[in-house]
Amino acid sequence: MLYRTMGSARFIIKTFLLSIINTRMEDILDEASKTMALYPKLLTSFLQGRILDIGAGSDPVTKNSEVFDKAQGDAQEVLLHFPKESFDTVFSSHCLEHMVDPLDAINSWYSLVKPEGHLIVIVPDEDFYEQGHFPSIFNLDHKATFTIAKSKSWSPKSVNCLDLCRALGGEIMYLAQQFDNYQIRKKSHKKLGMLRFRVTRQALRIKIVRGVATKLRLVPIDQTSQTDSTLAQICFIVRKK
Repeated sequence: MLYRTMGSARFIIKTFLLSIINTRMEDILDEASKTMALYPKLLTSFLQGRILDIGAGSDPVTKNSEVFDKAQGDAQEVLLHFPKESFDTVFSSHCLEHMVDPLDAINSWYSLVKPEGHLIVIVPDEDFYEQGHFPSIFNLDHKATFTIAKSKSWSPKSVNCLDLCRALGGEIMYLAQQFDNYQIRKKSHKKLGMLRFRVTRQALRIKIVRGVATKLRLVPIDQTSQTDSTLAQICFIVRKK
C-alpha cells in the first residue's frame, strides 16, 4: 500500500508539472523548426530528393516533405505503409522517444531509406531535457531517454545513440549534442524542489509564486519551452551504404 501511495504521489507531481509549470507556449516554435533555424546548412545539405518526415505534425521539415503522423498510422509500423528503400531522406524530430520499441522503430525507418540516402533523427538529450527524471516530468508520453555514449546511465530506459547508429550499419555523418542557448546553471538533476510537497505545489498555482520559483530555480525547468532558440537534444545522421 505504501509503494502504491508513493507511486501515485509521483504521478500527481509529474502531471502537475506538465500541466502547470512547463506547458509549451503556443507561440514557441516546434523543435524541427528550431533546429532548422539554428542548423540550416547542416540539415539542408542532407534533405534531398523524396523526403519522409515521421512525426511531423503540422511542422514538416520542408514544404515538399511527405508527412507521416498519427493521422497516417503508427510510426512503429511504417513498413505497413511504405515499401522498403522508397525515400532519399527519412527525417524524424522528437518522435523516437514516443515509440514503444525505439530500436525496432529506428530499424524500420532506416529500411525506408534508399542506398546512398540519409536517416536524420533528433531526440531529447536525457541529461539536458529529462534532467534525471524518468518517467519524464516534462512529457509523460516519453518511453525512452537518449544519450550519445555512456557506460552507465541514471535512466532505466536509456538508449545509447552511438551504439544505435553503429547497429544500423551505415556511415555516421553527424552525431552531436545540440544544446544551443541552454543555460547550464538552470539545469537540475533528480531534484523536484517545491514540487515535492502538496502545500508548495498548491502555492505554485499562483502566477507570481510560480514566476519567482522559476527565477530562483526552485522547480525543474524545461528550457526548450521558454524560447525559440533553446535546444536540449541529440541529432544524428546516418548515410545508407
